[in-house]
Amino acid sequence: MRNALRRVLRRASPIDRLWHVWLAAGVGVWLCTLPVRLRIRSLSVVLDGGRRPIGRTRLTSAQEMDRVVRAVRHVCRLRLFASRWFPRLCLREALALHRVLRHMGCPARFHLGVHTRGGRFAAHGWVTVHGKPVVPFSGDDCVRTIYSHPA
Repeated sequence: MRNALRRVLRRASPIDRLWHVWLAAGVGVWLCTLPVRLRIRSLSVVLDGGRRPIGRTRLTSAQEMDRVVRAVRHVCRLRLFASRWFPRLCLREALALHRVLRHMGCPARFHLGVHTRGGRFAAHGWVTVHGKPVVPFSGDDCVRTIYSHPA
């Protein structure tokens, strides 16, 4: 994952590199405040969030969206956010991706669902754009959606 992000940044122009660093810093700061936000606000309020644009306001291509998704996922996987104070990885990624993609004009939808894993229930969060998951789910069991935003 880290090497893929480095390859993308090497090929990018200096302006694009700076923009990706700015995006990653913004996502990191937002993730640092996420545990507090989830404690004092409802999930739908956190998902609605502020409507201020982040950097560029529109994604122009699927390739650009892939770069943004890789950058956000990279920040979400930092060791800092793996502590018990932060939500699990899939929820962290889904919340951050939903926020960034919506702010960039993408029709992203946040989903929260449950599935069985080894006879036990487990939760999973993901984001879709035009009905397709942004990050493919690697689980082999069927996930039943229990919450979507926007409805």
